[in-house]
Amino acid sequence: MHTFKADEGDEKGEIEKAILHFLCGVSELHNIGKDENYTMLVHTSGKRSEHAEDVELIQSTLATLSDANAPGFERLRKKLWKVAEDYSKDDPDKIGMFVLKNIRRNSLVEINSSNPKPGKVAEIASPTSLFSFGVGGNIISRGVTFDNLLSMYFTRSVKGKFAQDTYIQRARMFGSRGSYKEYFQLWIPESLMGNWCKCFAFHKLALEALRSGAGAPVWLSDHKTTPTSPASIDRSSVDFEGGEMSFAIFDYDEELIAPLFGRGGRSDTEVLARLREYISDSAFPGYVYNYLLQELTPGSRIISFHRPSGFGTAASKYTDEEKLNIRRTKGIFATNEYARSELPNARHHLKIFHNGNGQARLFYKINGGAIKFIQNRQ
Repeated sequence: MHTFKADEGDEKGEIEKAILHFLCGVSELHNIGKDENYTMLVHTSGKRSEHAEDVELIQSTLATLSDANAPGFERLRKKLWKVAEDYSKDDPDKIGMFVLKNIRRNSLVEINSSNPKPGKVAEIASPTSLFSFGVGGNIISRGVTFDNLLSMYFTRSVKGKFAQDTYIQRARMFGSRGSYKEYFQLWIPESLMGNWCKCFAFHKLALEALRSGAGAPVWLSDHKTTPTSPASIDRSSVDFEGGEMSFAIFDYDEELIAPLFGRGGRSDTEVLARLREYISDSAFPGYVYNYLLQELTPGSRIISFHRPSGFGTAASKYTDEEKLNIRRTKGIFATNEYARSELPNARHHLKIFHNGNGQARLFYKINGGAIKFIQNRQ
Protein backbone atom coordinates (compact mmCIF):
# COMPACT_ATOMS: atom_id res chain seq x y z
CA MET A 1 0.00 0.00 0.00
CA HIS A 2 1.26 3.45 -0.92
CA THR A 3 -0.15 6.39 1.04
CA PHE A 4 0.52 10.09 0.61
CA LYS A 5 -0.70 13.44 1.87
CA ALA A 6 -3.80 14.49 -0.06
CA ASP A 7 -2.82 18.15 -0.06
CA GLU A 8 0.86 17.68 -0.84
CA GLY A 9 2.84 16.84 -3.96
CA ASP A 10 1.81 16.53 -7.58
CA GLU A 11 -1.09 14.19 -8.35
CA LYS A 12 0.07 13.69 -11.94
CA GLY A 13 3.43 12.60 -10.57
CA GLU A 14 1.74 10.19 -8.15
CA ILE A 15 -0.39 8.66 -10.91
CA GLU A 16 2.64 8.28 -13.17
CA LYS A 17 4.49 6.55 -10.34
CA ALA A 18 1.49 4.26 -9.79
CA ILE A 19 1.42 3.37 -13.51
CA LEU A 20 5.11 2.41 -13.48
CA HIS A 21 4.62 0.28 -10.37
CA PHE A 22 1.66 -1.45 -12.02
CA LEU A 23 3.71 -2.24 -15.13
CA CYS A 24 6.52 -3.67 -12.99
CA GLY A 25 4.01 -5.57 -10.86
CA VAL A 26 2.61 -7.31 -13.93
CA SER A 27 6.16 -8.13 -15.03
CA GLU A 28 6.93 -9.60 -11.61
CA LEU A 29 3.84 -11.82 -11.70
CA HIS A 30 4.71 -13.13 -15.16
CA ASN A 31 8.25 -13.86 -14.04
CA ILE A 32 6.89 -16.15 -11.31
CA GLY A 33 4.52 -17.96 -13.64
CA LYS A 34 1.26 -16.04 -13.14
CA ASP A 35 0.81 -15.42 -16.86
CA GLU A 36 -2.46 -13.52 -16.96
CA ASN A 37 -3.82 -10.11 -17.94
CA TYR A 38 -4.13 -7.54 -15.16
CA THR A 39 -5.98 -4.30 -14.53
CA MET A 40 -5.22 -0.94 -13.00
CA LEU A 41 -8.09 1.36 -12.00
CA VAL A 42 -7.75 5.12 -11.63
CA HIS A 43 -10.60 6.74 -9.70
CA THR A 44 -9.94 10.35 -8.77
CA SER A 45 -13.31 11.97 -9.40
CA GLY A 46 -16.98 11.33 -9.99
CA LYS A 47 -17.09 14.05 -12.66
CA ARG A 48 -16.87 12.88 -16.26
CA SER A 49 -15.17 16.10 -17.34
CA GLU A 50 -12.19 15.35 -15.09
CA HIS A 51 -11.64 11.80 -16.35
CA ALA A 52 -10.09 13.14 -19.56
CA GLU A 53 -7.01 14.36 -17.67
CA ASP A 54 -6.38 10.91 -16.19
CA VAL A 55 -6.93 9.26 -19.58
CA GLU A 56 -4.51 11.66 -21.26
CA LEU A 57 -1.81 10.97 -18.66
CA ILE A 58 -2.11 7.19 -19.03
CA GLN A 59 -2.12 7.41 -22.83
CA SER A 60 0.91 9.70 -22.80
CA THR A 61 2.87 7.42 -20.46
CA LEU A 62 2.13 4.30 -22.51
CA ALA A 63 2.86 6.05 -25.82
CA THR A 64 6.20 7.39 -24.57
CA LEU A 65 7.34 3.98 -23.32
CA SER A 66 6.27 2.47 -26.66
CA ASP A 67 8.61 4.71 -28.68
CA ALA A 68 12.32 4.79 -27.90
CA ASN A 69 12.61 7.94 -30.02
CA ALA A 70 9.95 9.85 -28.09
CA PRO A 71 11.22 13.03 -26.35
CA GLY A 72 10.41 11.78 -22.84
CA PHE A 73 11.37 8.14 -23.34
CA GLU A 74 14.73 8.17 -21.55
CA ARG A 75 13.30 10.04 -18.56
CA LEU A 76 10.52 7.48 -18.15
CA ARG A 77 12.84 4.54 -18.84
CA LYS A 78 15.13 5.61 -15.98
CA LYS A 79 12.14 5.95 -13.67
CA LEU A 80 10.90 2.54 -14.77
CA TRP A 81 14.25 0.91 -14.01
CA LYS A 82 14.36 2.60 -10.60
CA VAL A 83 10.91 1.20 -9.78
CA ALA A 84 11.95 -2.21 -11.16
CA GLU A 85 14.51 -2.47 -8.36
CA ASP A 86 11.61 -2.77 -5.92
CA TYR A 87 10.43 -5.88 -7.76
CA SER A 88 13.78 -7.58 -8.36
CA LYS A 89 16.93 -6.31 -6.70
CA ASP A 90 18.98 -9.05 -8.35
CA ASP A 91 17.75 -8.51 -11.89
CA PRO A 92 15.78 -5.26 -12.39
CA ASP A 93 16.68 -5.39 -16.09
CA LYS A 94 14.49 -8.46 -16.49
CA ILE A 95 11.52 -6.60 -14.98
CA GLY A 96 12.08 -3.48 -17.08
CA MET A 97 12.73 -5.30 -20.36
CA PHE A 98 9.53 -7.32 -20.00
CA VAL A 99 7.60 -4.06 -19.71
CA LEU A 100 9.23 -2.46 -22.75
CA LYS A 101 8.85 -5.58 -24.89
CA ASN A 102 5.15 -5.89 -24.06
CA ILE A 103 4.10 -2.27 -23.53
CA ARG A 104 1.98 -2.21 -26.68
CA ARG A 105 -0.20 -4.98 -25.26
CA ASN A 106 -2.37 -2.46 -23.48
CA SER A 107 -5.95 -1.23 -23.46
CA LEU A 108 -7.62 1.76 -21.85
CA VAL A 109 -11.32 2.02 -21.04
CA GLU A 110 -12.96 5.20 -19.85
CA ILE A 111 -15.89 4.10 -17.71
CA ASN A 112 -18.89 6.45 -17.48
CA SER A 113 -17.38 8.41 -20.35
CA SER A 114 -19.28 11.22 -22.04
CA ASN A 115 -17.64 10.31 -25.35
CA PRO A 116 -19.85 9.08 -28.22
CA LYS A 117 -18.68 5.50 -27.62
CA PRO A 118 -18.33 5.18 -23.86
CA GLY A 119 -16.30 2.31 -22.45
CA LYS A 120 -18.26 -0.54 -20.97
CA VAL A 121 -17.48 -2.02 -17.57
CA ALA A 122 -17.45 -5.50 -19.11
CA GLU A 123 -14.45 -4.52 -21.22
CA ILE A 124 -12.33 -3.98 -18.13
CA ALA A 125 -13.97 -6.16 -15.45
CA SER A 126 -12.25 -9.18 -17.02
CA PRO A 127 -9.09 -7.78 -18.66
CA THR A 128 -8.37 -8.77 -22.26
CA SER A 129 -4.98 -7.04 -22.52
CA LEU A 130 -1.80 -7.66 -20.56
CA PHE A 131 -1.79 -4.09 -19.25
CA SER A 132 -5.44 -3.05 -18.91
CA PHE A 133 -6.43 0.36 -17.55
CA GLY A 134 -9.80 1.67 -16.43
CA VAL A 135 -10.65 5.29 -15.61
CA GLY A 136 -13.92 6.49 -14.05
CA GLY A 137 -16.53 6.96 -12.67
CA ASN A 138 -19.64 6.43 -10.58
CA ILE A 139 -20.11 2.91 -11.89
CA ILE A 140 -16.79 1.99 -10.25
CA SER A 141 -18.09 3.44 -6.98
CA ARG A 142 -21.16 1.23 -7.06
CA GLY A 143 -19.29 -1.92 -6.19
CA VAL A 144 -18.34 -3.55 -9.48
CA THR A 145 -16.00 -6.49 -8.94
CA PHE A 146 -12.91 -6.44 -11.16
CA ASP A 147 -11.08 -9.68 -11.84
CA ASN A 148 -7.27 -9.58 -11.76
CA LEU A 149 -7.26 -6.06 -10.36
CA LEU A 150 -3.62 -5.53 -9.48
CA SER A 151 -3.49 -1.78 -8.87
CA MET A 152 -5.94 0.84 -7.67
CA TYR A 153 -5.29 4.58 -7.60
CA PHE A 154 -8.10 5.95 -5.48
CA THR A 155 -8.30 9.54 -4.27
CA ARG A 156 -12.01 10.26 -4.51
CA SER A 157 -13.31 11.47 -1.18
CA VAL A 158 -16.57 13.06 -0.05
CA LYS A 159 -17.44 16.55 1.11
CA GLY A 160 -19.59 15.41 4.01
CA LYS A 161 -19.66 12.18 5.99
CA PHE A 162 -18.55 8.79 4.72
CA ALA A 163 -21.56 6.50 4.44
CA GLN A 164 -20.21 3.17 5.66
CA ASP A 165 -22.58 1.15 3.48
CA THR A 166 -21.35 2.97 0.35
CA TYR A 167 -17.65 2.59 1.12
CA ILE A 168 -18.00 -1.07 2.06
CA GLN A 169 -19.82 -1.62 -1.22
CA ARG A 170 -17.02 0.21 -3.04
CA ALA A 171 -14.48 -2.20 -1.60
CA ARG A 172 -15.88 -4.87 -3.92
CA MET A 173 -13.93 -3.17 -6.70
CA PHE A 174 -10.77 -4.69 -5.22
CA GLY A 175 -11.91 -7.92 -6.81
CA SER A 176 -11.30 -11.59 -6.07
CA ARG A 177 -7.51 -11.49 -6.02
CA GLY A 178 -6.95 -15.07 -4.93
CA SER A 179 -3.38 -16.21 -5.50
CA TYR A 180 -1.94 -12.75 -6.12
CA LYS A 181 -3.44 -10.94 -3.12
CA GLU A 182 -0.05 -10.12 -1.60
CA TYR A 183 0.96 -8.34 -4.81
CA PHE A 184 -2.01 -5.97 -4.87
CA GLN A 185 -1.15 -2.25 -4.99
CA LEU A 186 -3.29 0.48 -3.46
CA TRP A 187 -2.49 4.17 -3.90
CA ILE A 188 -4.56 6.29 -1.55
CA PRO A 189 -4.27 9.48 0.58
CA GLU A 190 -3.54 8.83 4.26
CA SER A 191 -6.68 10.64 5.41
CA LEU A 192 -8.93 8.69 3.06
CA MET A 193 -7.37 5.37 4.08
CA GLY A 194 -7.87 6.27 7.74
CA ASN A 195 -11.56 6.94 7.19
CA TRP A 196 -11.97 3.77 5.15
CA CYS A 197 -10.31 1.69 7.87
CA LYS A 198 -12.59 3.30 10.43
CA CYS A 199 -15.64 2.42 8.31
CA PHE A 200 -14.65 -1.23 8.33
CA ALA A 201 -13.74 -1.25 12.02
CA PHE A 202 -17.13 0.21 12.92
CA HIS A 203 -18.91 -2.15 10.54
CA LYS A 204 -17.07 -5.17 11.93
CA LEU A 205 -18.08 -4.33 15.49
CA ALA A 206 -21.70 -3.84 14.40
CA LEU A 207 -21.70 -7.21 12.61
CA GLU A 208 -20.31 -8.91 15.70
CA ALA A 209 -23.17 -7.38 17.69
CA LEU A 210 -25.68 -8.62 15.12
CA ARG A 211 -24.26 -12.16 15.03
CA SER A 212 -24.32 -12.35 18.81
CA GLY A 213 -28.12 -12.11 18.81
CA ALA A 214 -27.91 -9.78 21.80
CA GLY A 215 -30.84 -7.57 20.87
CA ALA A 216 -30.73 -4.75 18.33
CA PRO A 217 -27.29 -4.28 16.77
CA VAL A 218 -25.27 -1.18 17.56
CA TRP A 219 -23.93 0.92 14.68
CA LEU A 220 -21.12 3.42 15.15
CA SER A 221 -20.61 6.86 13.67
CA ASP A 222 -18.34 9.83 14.25
CA HIS A 223 -17.65 13.27 12.79
CA LYS A 224 -16.55 11.73 9.47
CA THR A 225 -18.40 8.43 9.07
CA THR A 226 -22.01 7.30 9.42
CA PRO A 227 -23.56 3.83 8.93
CA THR A 228 -25.74 5.08 6.07
CA SER A 229 -27.12 8.25 4.56
CA PRO A 230 -28.77 10.45 7.24
CA ALA A 231 -31.92 10.46 5.11
CA SER A 232 -32.14 6.68 5.59
CA ILE A 233 -32.23 6.87 9.41
CA ASP A 234 -35.63 7.08 11.09
CA ARG A 235 -34.76 9.22 14.10
CA SER A 236 -38.11 8.46 15.71
CA SER A 237 -37.09 4.84 16.22
CA VAL A 238 -33.34 5.17 16.73
CA ASP A 239 -31.28 6.16 19.77
CA PHE A 240 -28.02 8.09 19.41
CA GLU A 241 -25.80 7.52 22.44
CA GLY A 242 -23.02 9.98 23.15
CA GLY A 243 -19.86 8.14 22.30
CA GLU A 244 -20.13 5.18 24.65
CA MET A 245 -21.42 1.64 24.65
CA SER A 246 -22.73 0.03 27.83
CA PHE A 247 -23.95 -3.46 28.59
CA ALA A 248 -26.16 -5.36 31.03
CA ILE A 249 -26.24 -4.52 34.72
CA PHE A 250 -24.48 -7.05 36.94
CA ASP A 251 -23.96 -7.62 40.65
CA TYR A 252 -20.89 -5.71 41.74
CA ASP A 253 -18.36 -7.02 44.25
CA GLU A 254 -15.73 -4.33 44.84
CA GLU A 255 -13.10 -6.69 46.25
CA LEU A 256 -13.48 -9.11 43.36
CA ILE A 257 -13.94 -6.79 40.37
CA ALA A 258 -11.79 -3.72 41.10
CA PRO A 259 -8.44 -5.62 41.07
CA LEU A 260 -9.24 -6.97 37.59
CA PHE A 261 -8.67 -3.48 36.17
CA GLY A 262 -5.20 -3.16 37.63
CA ARG A 263 -2.57 -3.55 34.93
CA GLY A 264 0.13 -5.10 37.11
CA GLY A 265 2.49 -5.51 34.17
CA ARG A 266 -0.01 -7.59 32.21
CA SER A 267 -0.69 -7.21 28.49
CA ASP A 268 -4.05 -6.10 27.08
CA THR A 269 -4.83 -9.70 26.15
CA GLU A 270 -4.19 -10.95 29.68
CA VAL A 271 -6.33 -8.25 31.32
CA LEU A 272 -9.19 -8.86 28.87
CA ALA A 273 -9.06 -12.60 29.55
CA ARG A 274 -9.41 -11.99 33.29
CA LEU A 275 -12.39 -9.69 32.74
CA ARG A 276 -14.11 -12.31 30.60
CA GLU A 277 -13.51 -14.90 33.29
CA TYR A 278 -15.25 -12.93 36.03
CA ILE A 279 -17.83 -10.82 34.15
CA SER A 280 -20.78 -12.52 32.45
CA ASP A 281 -21.36 -12.50 28.70
CA SER A 282 -24.35 -10.20 29.00
CA ALA A 283 -22.29 -7.69 30.99
CA PHE A 284 -19.22 -8.01 28.74
CA PRO A 285 -20.49 -9.41 25.41
CA GLY A 286 -18.37 -11.83 23.46
CA TYR A 287 -18.62 -9.76 20.29
CA VAL A 288 -16.95 -6.79 22.03
CA TYR A 289 -14.30 -9.04 23.54
CA ASN A 290 -13.56 -10.66 20.17
CA TYR A 291 -13.49 -7.30 18.42
CA LEU A 292 -10.94 -5.98 20.90
CA LEU A 293 -8.81 -9.11 20.51
CA GLN A 294 -8.74 -8.58 16.74
CA GLU A 295 -7.43 -5.07 17.31
CA LEU A 296 -4.47 -6.29 19.35
CA THR A 297 -0.98 -7.38 18.44
CA PRO A 298 1.25 -9.43 20.79
CA GLY A 299 2.27 -7.36 23.80
CA SER A 300 0.34 -4.29 22.65
CA ARG A 301 -1.15 -1.71 25.01
CA ILE A 302 -3.91 0.10 23.16
CA ILE A 303 -6.60 -0.46 25.79
CA SER A 304 -6.91 1.64 28.93
CA PHE A 305 -8.49 -0.19 31.86
CA HIS A 306 -9.97 2.45 34.16
CA ARG A 307 -10.46 1.93 37.87
CA PRO A 308 -14.17 1.41 38.72
CA SER A 309 -15.97 4.39 40.24
CA GLY A 310 -19.40 5.30 41.54
CA PHE A 311 -22.16 6.92 39.52
CA GLY A 312 -24.48 9.21 41.43
CA THR A 313 -23.00 8.09 44.74
CA ALA A 314 -21.64 11.55 45.59
CA ALA A 315 -23.88 13.87 43.56
CA SER A 316 -27.56 14.74 43.59
CA LYS A 317 -27.83 15.99 40.00
CA TYR A 318 -28.87 12.59 38.66
CA THR A 319 -32.41 11.22 38.84
CA ASP A 320 -33.24 8.12 40.85
CA GLU A 321 -33.98 6.30 37.60
CA GLU A 322 -30.58 7.23 36.16
CA LYS A 323 -28.83 6.03 39.30
CA LEU A 324 -30.82 2.80 39.33
CA ASN A 325 -30.13 2.08 35.64
CA ILE A 326 -26.58 3.51 35.65
CA ARG A 327 -27.33 5.16 32.34
CA ARG A 328 -28.24 8.60 31.05
CA THR A 329 -28.95 10.01 27.59
CA LYS A 330 -25.98 12.39 27.66
CA GLY A 331 -23.67 9.57 28.62
CA ILE A 332 -21.68 8.80 31.75
CA PHE A 333 -18.21 8.04 30.48
CA ALA A 334 -16.96 11.61 29.89
CA THR A 335 -13.83 12.19 27.83
CA ASN A 336 -12.14 13.88 30.80
CA GLU A 337 -11.93 10.38 32.27
CA TYR A 338 -9.13 9.70 29.77
CA ALA A 339 -6.71 11.96 31.63
CA ARG A 340 -7.31 10.03 34.84
CA SER A 341 -6.56 6.67 33.25
CA GLU A 342 -3.36 4.67 32.95
CA LEU A 343 -3.15 5.31 29.18
CA PRO A 344 -4.92 8.60 28.32
CA ASN A 345 -4.14 8.29 24.60
CA ALA A 346 -5.23 4.66 24.26
CA ARG A 347 -7.55 3.80 21.38
CA HIS A 348 -9.99 1.78 23.52
CA HIS A 349 -11.24 2.51 27.04
CA LEU A 350 -13.09 0.20 29.45
CA LYS A 351 -14.54 1.34 32.77
CA ILE A 352 -17.09 0.12 35.30
CA PHE A 353 -19.54 2.48 36.99
CA HIS A 354 -21.49 1.24 40.03
CA ASN A 355 -24.47 2.83 41.77
CA GLY A 356 -23.54 2.13 45.38
CA ASN A 357 -26.34 -0.43 45.66
CA GLY A 358 -24.32 -3.44 44.60
CA GLN A 359 -24.97 -3.06 40.88
CA ALA A 360 -22.74 -1.91 38.03
CA ARG A 361 -22.33 -1.60 34.27
CA LEU A 362 -19.27 -1.93 32.05
CA PHE A 363 -18.78 0.97 29.62
CA TYR A 364 -16.74 0.91 26.42
CA LYS A 365 -15.54 4.04 24.65
CA ILE A 366 -13.40 4.51 21.53
CA ASN A 367 -10.98 7.40 21.65
CA GLY A 368 -11.75 8.64 18.15
CA GLY A 369 -13.42 11.99 18.43
CA ALA A 370 -17.18 12.44 18.79
CA ILE A 371 -18.09 8.79 18.14
CA LYS A 372 -21.76 7.92 18.54
CA PHE A 373 -23.44 4.55 18.96
CA ILE A 374 -26.71 4.17 17.06
CA GLN A 375 -29.27 1.53 17.98
CA ASN A 376 -32.91 0.78 17.18
CA ARG A 377 -35.15 1.36 20.18
CA GLN A 378 -36.43 -1.82 21.81
